[in-house]
Amino acid sequence: MSPALLSAQELTKSYGELDVLGRVTLEVAPGEICCLVGPTGCGKSTLLRLLLALEQPDAGTLTVGASGAEVGVVFQEDALMPWRSIADNVALPLELAGVAAAERRERALASLGHVGLDGRADQLPGELSGGMRQYVSLARAMVGEPRLLVLDEPFGHFDPESRVAVESLLLEWLAERGTAALFVTHNIEEAVFLGDRVAVLSAKPSTVKQTVEVDLPRPRSLDDPRLLELRREITELIKWW
Repeated sequence: MSPALLSAQELTKSYGELDVLGRVTLEVAPGEICCLVGPTGCGKSTLLRLLLALEQPDAGTLTVGASGAEVGVVFQEDALMPWRSIADNVALPLELAGVAAAERRERALASLGHVGLDGRADQLPGELSGGMRQYVSLARAMVGEPRLLVLDEPFGHFDPESRVAVESLLLEWLAERGTAALFVTHNIEEAVFLGDRVAVLSAKPSTVKQTVEVDLPRPRSLDDPRLLELRREITELIKWW
């Protein structure tokens, strides 16, 4: 078996007297989609900041089998630079990596094509709707062909139909490239629709209380009885922990 692409072992984090994370252990294998859910305020965002090395844990070990350039990130908000064109926003990771301008443009257009926005390449972010800007954020995370994609509740502003469309697009892209993903969400239906596994966090100080295997083939249907059963199971786990 291949070693985990991301391995967090017994991570703890406190802010003063507030214990947020208590010995969190979590792994993501190459090519796997792992979804992370938990009760409101359980520390999902804190854990994500530790996994992205934006903060340091108080204790525990973290191993990421990919360089910073091999990790793509999509946050809750699009965080696009309003003065840069859509194509230049998408190309930013390549620019920071020293890729030549012509190649940056070509790869940015290809990435925008994956999300159906190559025709908007020369527009500014302010000319796009909020949903379109989040598609741009996804294209920016994809442009470097990452080995690991980390997503922090990126589709919370989408209506149900649009959310299923963008999730299906994401699943297709991940499968084509064998890219692993860690998907943080408060939406249990989304977690079961997307994930190979769903890790359930407890209330603070958080631990991974249980990991639920999603034994469903793809493509999945939201009205599949097994999907609904898994959704109820995870809801009960969150409700009581």
